[in-house]
Amino acid sequence: MIKFTSLFKKVPILTLMAEELHEAQVNLLISQTGLEYSKSMVDYHRARIDRLKKSMEEATKKQE
Repeated sequence: MIKFTSLFKKVPILTLMAEELHEAQVNLLISQTGLEYSKSMVDYHRARIDRLKKSMEEATKKQE
């Protein structure tokens, strides 16, 4: 059972620093995941644009 007075106990500074470090590491991983996803979407759209341009050029040549 937690005593009422233990709720107001000071948390050691190293504990707070460790918690903040962990939070920063988690946030970094989340950001890196988003970055990887964004980079792959950029590659996907570039490839899509290249494919569509090539298809349009071929279609234009056939019409001539």
